[in-house]
Amino acid sequence: MDPHLLNIYGEFSVVTELALRNCYALPTLSNHKHIDLIVFCKTDKRPLFIQVKAKQMRVWPACSGINHQNSFLVFVDIKNRNISQKADYYILNLKAWDKLVQEKLKEYKQKHPNRRAVIQNHNLVLLDELKKNGKPYSGCSINLTDVEKFKDRWKTITDNIK
Repeated sequence: MDPHLLNIYGEFSVVTELALRNCYALPTLSNHKHIDLIVFCKTDKRPLFIQVKAKQMRVWPACSGINHQNSFLVFVDIKNRNISQKADYYILNLKAWDKLVQEKLKEYKQKHPNRRAVIQNHNLVLLDELKKNGKPYSGCSINLTDVEKFKDRWKTITDNIK
């Protein structure tokens, strides 16, 4: 599937899953950093924000995650699926994301003991790996094994809707 269409599929499939759980979610339909969907709460005026990462390959690459208490991250996996099969969903809140980033930092330092890496704004920053623009690479690849314990944890989101 074309990567752009994969992202659209991921976002709209999450909207559908939330609708099945009586949650009103809308895609932002634009490139807002860390926000793909906005979930409106019934009585609370505070919206929830969702970032969606969809994959059809082995990993979710270059994930920069979420950085706000009202934010959630949904990983959508359609690897080895045909059109009639539902995707798998892995749902993380900020606390779970922060713990995962800590684990990724530890893995990176074990694999590359002489390279510098830090966590900034809930994100892994690889100080010695520079992009073409000269800035450090930020984000990390996420494997299925990193998130499998969060499979179908929709309550992570729905419990925050009042």
